Amino acid sequence: MTTKTVERIVFPEGCHERWLPLSTAPLAALRDKALKCSGISHLLPGYSIYRESPDSHLVLYTLAGKGSCHDRGRTFMLTRGTAFISASGYPQYYKTHGDHWDILFFHIYSRPPWVFEKETGMVVRSATMLDDCLLAEEGLLREAPIAAAGASALCEAYCQLLVAALERELREFIDRRAHAWRQPFEALWTDVDGALARDWSVSELAQRLSVSAPHFRRLCRQVCGCAPLAMVTRLRMNRAAELLRETGLPAKQVCGRVGYGNPQAFSTTFRRVTGTSPRAYRQAAGRGPGTNKDPSVQ
Repeated sequence: MTTKTVERIVFPEGCHERWLPLSTAPLAALRDKALKCSGISHLLPGYSIYRESPDSHLVLYTLAGKGSCHDRGRTFMLTRGTAFISASGYPQYYKTHGDHWDILFFHIYSRPPWVFEKETGMVVRSATMLDDCLLAEEGLLREAPIAAAGASALCEAYCQLLVAALERELREFIDRRAHAWRQPFEALWTDVDGALARDWSVSELAQRLSVSAPHFRRLCRQVCGCAPLAMVTRLRMNRAAELLRETGLPAKQVCGRVGYGNPQAFSTTFRRVTGTSPRAYRQAAGRGPGTNKDPSVQ
């Protein structure tokens, strides 16, 4: 089964664009960094682009005039100094909004160092690296086509500046999106902590946040600093340590309460996480089987 890409471009007479000559040797470093295309455009009323499932991320800076982009019934104005960033695979619809719109744009394939899922969506915000990107772009447009003395060295420097600036712009975009997920993840882990005996899977955890399993894994690493099941294991071992320390429940019951059917697997994991066995941990805490009852069964 093939996927049909829907793309509609309206480019009125009088609009003009300057494209970065990425096929030239001086710009090989940008091709190696997965830059698909880039340029500076002067756009007039009637210009619009719609891509249903684009094959690359978009970073679009407004240099002058005004444009707009649209997402799920919402309209966002694009004025000087704004950055419109949209993930590969996420629908893109933008157009001129006024008598002209000057933009600097980059289409970047979703490959290292620019990997993030389409569920990351889009954002419009104040640009962080516009001046640096524009300086590098103008320099490359000037130096790449010529063979003047020093052109190659200048292109190399401009390429390095452009890559570093885009990496920072996109890193801030990803970090801000991750910050928005912090509260949903906290609520999710609270639910998991209340049902540790359950056999949690990545797909079920992802479903609770209404995202795909691959995107959930990536989000979890960004927000929590670890893989999803590593977080579940951390919660289980924290609860196991609490039960061993505060109750006299036999280790076998502790094992079952935190989701382990095999006492040996539980003991191995507990030792790996805490550096000691369940028995040694309990002895160090001054507890032993029968020294205290579990408050939840009193």
